[in-house]
Amino acid sequence: MKGLMRTFLTIFLEKITRGRRKRNILNPRYNLNESLLVGPKGIPNLRKLFKNYVPDQREDPYVNLRTLMKKYEHWAHLMFPSSKFEDVVSRCENLGKKRRVKVYMIITRMDQLDNDEEMRDEPDRRVRKEKNLNIIDDGKDDGEEIGEKHVERREDEDFEAEFRSVEEEERRKAEERLAQENEELLNDFDSNDW
Repeated sequence: MKGLMRTFLTIFLEKITRGRRKRNILNPRYNLNESLLVGPKGIPNLRKLFKNYVPDQREDPYVNLRTLMKKYEHWAHLMFPSSKFEDVVSRCENLGKKRRVKVYMIITRMDQLDNDEEMRDEPDRRVRKEKNLNIIDDGKDDGEEIGEKHVERREDEDFEAEFRSVEEEERRKAEERLAQENEELLNDFDSNDW
C-alpha cells in the first residue's frame, strides 16, 4: 500500500509541476497604464512636441485646430501605436483620474510655476549684483554685513511666525465651520418628524 501511495503522490506532484513551467514571453503586450502615461513617452514627450508650437493668428482657427489635433494624434501614436487615437484619448481620460497621474501633473505644474518665478526674479538678481559691484569702500568694517544677515533672518522668522498665525487662524475657522455644520445637521435631524 505504501508503494502505491508513493507512486500516486509522485504522479500527482509531476502533474502539478508540469503545469507550472515558467514561460518566456517573447513579444510582451504593452498596456496603456499610468507608468506609460507618466513615463518618457507620455506627458513629457507631449510637452516636448508642443514646446515651440504657437498657433498662427492670421490663419483660419479651424486650420490651427487641425494642426493641433494632428500633433495630438502623432503623440498618441508615438506613445501607444497599437491603438486608435480615440481609444488612447478615452484611456487617458480614465488614467487622468488616477492618483499617480494627478500627483505627476501637480508636480510638473509646480515646477513650471517655479521656473516662471525664477525667470521673473532674474532681472532683480542682476540689478542686485550690479548694485553690489558699485559699492565704494568707506573704511567701515565688514562686520556690519553680519548684522544685515541677522536682520534678514529675523525677517524670515517674522514671516514664518506670521505664516503660522495665519495657518492657525484658518484651522480655527475651519473647526468652527465644521462645528456649525454639525450643529445644523443635528437641528435638522431633530426638527424632522419621522
